[in-house]
Amino acid sequence: MSESKLKSTSDSNPSWGERITSASSLITVEPAALLLTICTGVYVLVSSELYISKVCKVNLALGEDVCDNIQDHNEEQVLVQKYVSKLKIYNRVLQSIPSLLFTVLAGPWSDVYGRKTFLISSMFGFVFNNAVFLVNAYFFYELKAEWLLLECLQDWTGGGTLFFLTVYAYIADITDPSTRTKRMAFVSGLWPVGGNIGKALGGLIKHHLGFIYNFAFGMLLAVVAMLYIILFVKETIKPNTLQGNKASNNPKQARERSQSLGAKISLLLSIDNVKKGSSALTRLRKHNARVYIILLLLVFQFMSFTHSANGTNGYLFLRRSLGWTLEDYTRYSIAKGAIGIFSQFVLVPFLSVRIRIRDASISFYDMFASAINCLIVAYATEGWMIYAGAMINCLDFTSYSILRSMVTKVAEPHETGALFGVFGSLQSLMPMIATPIFGMLYRGTVADFPQFYLFLVAGFFLLNSIALLFLRHGLTKLNQNIAEEVPTVDEEIVEMVPVKDQCSTKTAQEETVTLSKILSQSVETLT
Repeated sequence: MSESKLKSTSDSNPSWGERITSASSLITVEPAALLLTICTGVYVLVSSELYISKVCKVNLALGEDVCDNIQDHNEEQVLVQKYVSKLKIYNRVLQSIPSLLFTVLAGPWSDVYGRKTFLISSMFGFVFNNAVFLVNAYFFYELKAEWLLLECLQDWTGGGTLFFLTVYAYIADITDPSTRTKRMAFVSGLWPVGGNIGKALGGLIKHHLGFIYNFAFGMLLAVVAMLYIILFVKETIKPNTLQGNKASNNPKQARERSQSLGAKISLLLSIDNVKKGSSALTRLRKHNARVYIILLLLVFQFMSFTHSANGTNGYLFLRRSLGWTLEDYTRYSIAKGAIGIFSQFVLVPFLSVRIRIRDASISFYDMFASAINCLIVAYATEGWMIYAGAMINCLDFTSYSILRSMVTKVAEPHETGALFGVFGSLQSLMPMIATPIFGMLYRGTVADFPQFYLFLVAGFFLLNSIALLFLRHGLTKLNQNIAEEVPTVDEEIVEMVPVKDQCSTKTAQEETVTLSKILSQSVETLT
């Protein structure tokens, strides 16, 4: 065999080392997201237990014997759960208000000045959050449970909503539309991975060391994640990296970027950011594309509302109906997280890339299966039934990344942050609405009919399923209209991820530029 043939064969079959190097070069914000999810897993369930313990032992002073065996004291358990539910309502409202304001301002601002600032600021909130829990655990009897409400200050620096909003915008900046859904699903899949690791560690730490060490370790993880972002995550000003240009092509945005630090801070607080988000959402587009973007927003928010309603009372309900302890709920959360990992890393890419099922169809199954799962949990008499429901609802929460990806494929690149800001701000509002409503509902029914809230949640999921069927039909028509105007566009280009090569004679660079132009032209026809 000639030397040229040997070289060609070697180039076409890269070594494992080259493959690992190539894969590692794609890693950007993922380690920070993983560290944050581990941090959350370490403290989130333990913080719920801290609320319950403080209310029982400090606020209500029911005594160690009763509080340590609360499942054996039905009246006292109802009393404690009502008190905790009231505090959770206050906490959710206090957390939602800053997130609502912050994200709607931050999204358009990050379109101009980049994503990194808010990745760092939102991470700092988790450092502060764990510090609040740590102080309350250390001064357990000196501070009443109401002092735990200071955890709401976490969201004044952005919180989890802004962090993941910015992460998804960052991913949209650096990925091709044909792989965007898969990439966003991968990032979403880090949540159950890190959450399970964190919950497993959190349970061990709490059992062997106590509350304080959970929150100290959570602080450490948040600090490490913040340092990683500062040192290793590169800024992407605008999502034109595929064309070799990270700067915005918009002259106005280019001028804004050259302003002083004080002017940039002033622009962050400007009402123009709200106007930009509103304009990106409501401006006229051809083929009624505006209707579908608004419908995507409504489906996303209604989904967030139902998940918030379902999550508000989940732990309390299982304690009440099946007598579950924190350890039982932790094991269930880990199992459910493992299912989520499989769904995000394997099932969603398989369905969207291999079988080429439309994104809206995947989301439809997610919503419909969530409704079925609520009914299973409501009627469950044994623990295995809860696990069976989680298996049926294997695509739970996958729709968040899918719907975000669909939005980025319909909208223009410079609208990503603005639209995600609107999505994120309204998403912050949903728990503020759902938590008080379903918290008070649970408080009113916990003694006689605690599963009542699950029937309402199931109904909401079914309504969202119907909306997704309509959305699928509408986006199919939209794709067909665009394909007729731009014949080289595959019918799946807007609403579906992968696009097969049309001209094998083009180089990879030419294909990338062509795809970018096609996307730009197809969006221009919508304006």
